[in-house]
Amino acid sequence: MKSHRNSWILALCALALVLTGACDKNKDKPAAGAEGASSSAEMPDMPKPTGEVLATVNGVDVYTDEFMQAARRLPPTSRSGLMQPDKRKKFFEDFVEDKLLYIEAKSRGLQNDEDVARRINEYAERVTIQALRRDIQRQPVDDAKIEEYYNSHIEEFTQNRGRFSMILKRRPPNRTPEDDKRIESEIKAIYKKLQGGGDFAAIAKKESQEPRSAQVGGDMGFVDLSRWSARVQEEGEKLKVGELSQPFEVGYGWIILKRTEKEKTITAPLSEVKPRIAQRMRVAAVDNFKEDLRGNAKIDVNDKLLYSLDLGMGGAKRSSAPAQAEEPAAETQEAAPAEGGAEQ
Repeated sequence: MKSHRNSWILALCALALVLTGACDKNKDKPAAGAEGASSSAEMPDMPKPTGEVLATVNGVDVYTDEFMQAARRLPPTSRSGLMQPDKRKKFFEDFVEDKLLYIEAKSRGLQNDEDVARRINEYAERVTIQALRRDIQRQPVDDAKIEEYYNSHIEEFTQNRGRFSMILKRRPPNRTPEDDKRIESEIKAIYKKLQGGGDFAAIAKKESQEPRSAQVGGDMGFVDLSRWSARVQEEGEKLKVGELSQPFEVGYGWIILKRTEKEKTITAPLSEVKPRIAQRMRVAAVDNFKEDLRGNAKIDVNDKLLYSLDLGMGGAKRSSAPAQAEEPAAETQEAAPAEGGAEQ
């Protein structure tokens, strides 16, 4: 957990070093790689953290928003683990450790290091590009265009779907090994009742923890199994009408499936697939925007320099520029590559 978190926090700490320190102490010194740029084009100050003071580290206030943002960068599975007091304490201790490292780095004047500034400029560029992508994708998608896409790609939204019912016993977020054993025991007891002739719908209403389907006796309707997890798809495809699956485990719990009707061809209504189409069009909007940028840009490339650069490929031979048809024969013997050479 710590290594994933550190990759973000240390990057942001370094960003803070540059933004809060380098701008003040290097105002008269151009940034690396920025010769000729206006001296007034300084990086902005970091916004002051907000929220309540969570802790004070060597006289520096640490705010709740800083800590919560660090937690949000964790993968969902790791973040859910922070509900456990011991894991939250460990995460906070690691967070404070990074704060101590940040304070020490500033005390050593590392915010003035040119390599730090260069790396943060690269990081800031990537973050800004991501912000532009989000800004483009936030633009509203016209409903008429969504409907036009739907009608012209109707076969994409037409699948063979079977009807299934489900009983789910869900794992709690902060489960223990005892919880896992209890849930497995409960689902197997339910399966035994069903094998003995128990009514699936009645048992699902009482026992299933899939809230929407439990209300209607476990009925999931006609579903496209390909949109489910691989394990659910595998178990569902085995079943004939009226058959039960044995209890099987998925990431969030245990499931029993029942096929209630055979497959039939169904076209998903526009209302069901509209969010999917809108997202697809937002992604396409970014691609179209990039094409327009390239189309309207004036880009002059020094091909000879481009293909002669040593990019640190571990001794691999440098690429050669695409052959120029108008080039005459090599003027010197050294200029001609060896026959059968492995130029790339």
